[in-house]
Amino acid sequence: MGARPDLLKYFAAAFLAASCLTPAVLPDRALSQIAPTDGATEDAPAAGSTAADGSKAGEPRTEAAPEVGPEAGATATPSPDPAPGADPDVLDGLFEDLRTAEPAEVDAIEGQIWTEWSKSGSAAMDLLLDRGREAMDNLDTVAAIDHFSALIDHAPGFAEAYNARATAFYVDGRYGESLEDLRVALSLNPRHFGAITGLAIIFEDLERPEEALEAWYKVRELSPGQPAAHDAITRLELQVLGSEI
Repeated sequence: MGARPDLLKYFAAAFLAASCLTPAVLPDRALSQIAPTDGATEDAPAAGSTAADGSKAGEPRTEAAPEVGPEAGATATPSPDPAPGADPDVLDGLFEDLRTAEPAEVDAIEGQIWTEWSKSGSAAMDLLLDRGREAMDNLDTVAAIDHFSALIDHAPGFAEAYNARATAFYVDGRYGESLEDLRVALSLNPRHFGAITGLAIIFEDLERPEEALEAWYKVRELSPGQPAAHDAITRLELQVLGSEI
């Protein structure tokens, strides 16, 4: 897929275990590549077909990400409660713990946060989320996207549904649609460090290290002890800042 195995593993874990930026605080350059164009549409190419830029369907493009995502993501209505089954007080306490956590403690705390984020408030919706994740475990992205899309249809304000589908789109090489779902997930849940991680990895895959670095900085603000963020920032600062000297 083009992403380093260590970061892709974290990206997948953040989404599949349940997975921060709001549009207002996204890097301006990053947001300009994510926001959909009004009235624009994009039809998915047939498998194996060749686009005008010479890329194959299902393969990530190295140019700027497409601006238009799936219809469900573009028409979602934001909700003030992106995880209806979650306990806001529990989440606030976990984020406070995360800010002072040692590296060895980060995974456990983030896991608890992802668990809260996965609570839709409906047993039927939780089942759709679980089925989509099981399909992803089996690398069946078609089934996963179907389950996550059904979940979005029934719960358009549930941030984790978009976050999960973004992973499936990413694994399927559909970067534009993944970015659009990340945009919606982040607009619904402004503390979604898993979605920011996905954003950072996609920007690196698209050879846009400056935007990737800015996203990793935001991950570090939320989770200062996270080893993946520390390693990525160290590497990208050398690449970005070193090239400016």
